[in-house]
Amino acid sequence: MTVVGLLDFGDASIGDPIWDLAVLTAHHADRLKYVLAGYQPDDKLRTRITQSIGAFQILRHLGAANWLCTHGLDPSLDLRAVLHGIEKLIDDSNLTKTRRSGAVELGENGRLA
Repeated sequence: MTVVGLLDFGDASIGDPIWDLAVLTAHHADRLKYVLAGYQPDDKLRTRITQSIGAFQILRHLGAANWLCTHGLDPSLDLRAVLHGIEKLIDDSNLTKTRRSGAVELGENGRLA
């Protein structure tokens, strides 16, 4: 008999299915479109996924960074991903505000006023 796979239910829980998509695409966000093509969510769920997956991915990277730190490993890759994810959420928020109001006011430091 040959072992061809292992199942691990250590992290199994009841929760939002977007969490699974965030974990699956955390280091390859560009692959979300392919996952969604196979997953085939309805329009309402697709919108919810695309609007919230960035926040879920940030949480995933924070959790991974915490685990790495507590085990004496380098969390820098995941921490960089957290920063990148936050910057992307801010940029996306600015675009949304620009579309709604026509302009975004920035303070002297280049941040939202």
